[in-house]
Amino acid sequence: MSHKTVLRFSVKLHKYKQQSSFGEAEMLCDK
Repeated sequence: MSHKTVLRFSVKLHKYKQQSSFGEAEMLCDK
């Protein structure tokens, strides 16, 4: 994984964690 990909993933994870556990589960499926 490139640094950009890791950074983008971190931001995505942070956003989903702020929303709800449902959003976090959705992110895992998207992976």
